[in-house]
Amino acid sequence: MRISMGLPVLLLGAVRGQQAGAQQAPGAALAGMLDRPDDPAAMFRYGRAAADAGDLDAVAAALERLLATRPGLSNIRFELGLLHLRGGNAGLATIYLRDALADPDVPPEIRGKGMALIAEAGQAQSVWDRWGTASLGLQHHTNANSGPDGTVQFVTSTGEVEGRLRSEDTGHPDTALVLSLSGGISADLGLQAGHRFVLPGTLHFERYREQSSLDIGYAGLSPGLAFDLSHVAGAPAQVTVSLPLACLTRGGDDYLAEAGLAVEGTWRSGRRTLLRAGLTAKRQDFRDTPDAPSNDNRDGLLSGLYLGVVRDIGTRLQVSAEVFGRRKGAAEEYEAYRERGAWLQIRRLFDAGRMSAHGPWEARLFAAYSVVDYDDLDTAIDLDTSQKDKRTQIRAELSIPVGERLDLTAGLGWYDNNSNFAIRDYEDGTAELRVEHRF
Repeated sequence: MRISMGLPVLLLGAVRGQQAGAQQAPGAALAGMLDRPDDPAAMFRYGRAAADAGDLDAVAAALERLLATRPGLSNIRFELGLLHLRGGNAGLATIYLRDALADPDVPPEIRGKGMALIAEAGQAQSVWDRWGTASLGLQHHTNANSGPDGTVQFVTSTGEVEGRLRSEDTGHPDTALVLSLSGGISADLGLQAGHRFVLPGTLHFERYREQSSLDIGYAGLSPGLAFDLSHVAGAPAQVTVSLPLACLTRGGDDYLAEAGLAVEGTWRSGRRTLLRAGLTAKRQDFRDTPDAPSNDNRDGLLSGLYLGVVRDIGTRLQVSAEVFGRRKGAAEEYEAYRERGAWLQIRRLFDAGRMSAHGPWEARLFAAYSVVDYDDLDTAIDLDTSQKDKRTQIRAELSIPVGERLDLTAGLGWYDNNSNFAIRDYEDGTAELRVEHRF
């Protein structure tokens, strides 16, 4: 008896004595298995070809056929349990895993992992599920209030004028205490297709040491329905329709309220690639405040779309990319804009020797670029040209697990808003240290 913790494709590739050597197309391998239904080698060839093609249902079928001819292979039962758990069939996964662990020869370390998988399967079958993360940290900004430098160009009816801003209107450094809570709950709707009700939410607070007018409070909820369309797409796929609701305060004053509709979809294309797409539209209601007495000029509809991909490269490297576009309407056209851009993120896991006692470290690199074109002139700034911004953001983070569910994260960032309006041209550098707890 042999127990393996690898994925089914790894198990199939490890049985050297029963392989054909060269890879086969699934059709040819299937024909070979049908010609020799009692030949284990033909079953393994078909399973491996199906796995190479990303057809996990066919892998399961090959393993189940092999198990029917050799019922004493507990390792195959274990692999089938793992396969069905990853495929979303937690009930069948539990049956196979319990049968595999009934073998008295299962090594202790494999038995422990098997019990953990059974617990995971039990949680997957639960009507209710929950998830969440809490983080507390410090952020230092070199230009916390996004102010320009001291000298700017103004355009008036008499021509261009170079002037020096008041010192309180230029950029200032500051440090903020940041608290974030994010997570949600979901509930099975009781349908065989696996559709669920979802309720994700976020609470976020920033408190600055010197500039209290920048203090931020944010609360958001997005109740919705997540539809499992795997049976239609032929691969793991989900579409979520939600109603995002949010409110934001700044400096202790009501600043913004939002309500809208979002449709987001994911589709797993093969074993290593996840495709993402989404549409959003939400009404933004800005509130006038003492610091922003004309804030309601920004009232209007914000809509957007995105297309993205997540690609696993090996077991420790992941690359994500996304292109997006946004359209903002506003009460005053000089506050309305179109934005188009893209971002890229690279995540890398690595070992740090004895300092990896609680798991591998994770390094993340994020970069984004977008162009923003405003609809009309802001005659208070320029009589001839509307505003155009080019926004660049770069962020690097290192996350170190210091407990089973506790991470310490350090990060550096840089943001540049390159604008043709000197009064809105600025840079901001950030340094951050935070502690995150997953629950």
